[in-house]
Amino acid sequence: LSELLLWQGEIADANRRVKNAHNDAKELGYALGMASSLRLRGELELETGQVDRAEKTLREAIELSTSLNLVADMISGRFALARLYSEKEDPVETEAQVSVARVLASKRDPEQFAPALVALHGWSCAMTGDAADARRMFSNAERSVTKAPLPRRCQVLITCAKGFRVLGVAREAQRLATLAATMASTNGFRLRNLEARHMLSTIQEDPAAAQAYHSESQGIARTFMEELEPDQAAAFRKKYADLL
Repeated sequence: LSELLLWQGEIADANRRVKNAHNDAKELGYALGMASSLRLRGELELETGQVDRAEKTLREAIELSTSLNLVADMISGRFALARLYSEKEDPVETEAQVSVARVLASKRDPEQFAPALVALHGWSCAMTGDAADARRMFSNAERSVTKAPLPRRCQVLITCAKGFRVLGVAREAQRLATLAATMASTNGFRLRNLEARHMLSTIQEDPAAAQAYHSESQGIARTFMEELEPDQAAAFRKKYADLL
């Protein structure tokens, strides 16, 4: 339920449930519950812009899930950490996490992370100047994500859009970000809707369209600010400084 709330951008509710789950698991000595709740806490910290804290939490979660051989949590933890490094624009660390996660997902991938991992690998290639491989991976990721859960599809489309932005291919970046924004808005994925519309506000060539996306993303960001705890709000404001 916490993960579903996070997908929907219900950060306050997700935060409360993750805290309770972690405390209960710790009190009961339930290691599996601790690993899962740690990973979700790290994802919450990442989404609200608490990057340094998220990195520490996610590494703890990966270490615990690895010691328990929890493959699904190992993959999701590595994927979250790869996303974190992509936000820090660090292609080397991003690819390092993706490489481990892809090996794990090749054996068992119940959450269908594979297309999202391919997209992040493509972003790393774009950042290091390997345009041909980046384009190939973006094409593969978009083609293979059609049967994945809708939230995963949004992530893949946004990552590919970011990659095409790095490559300077504005038309593809706009197409993918628009698809992600529409999908996220229709299905109530508030964080991905904000991320996609914020991106569109920065890559639109038409000033009127860019301003419209800026206003939309600003409204979403301000709504989030009303729901966040003080430490989360401070980090979130920094993450979306041009909107807040």
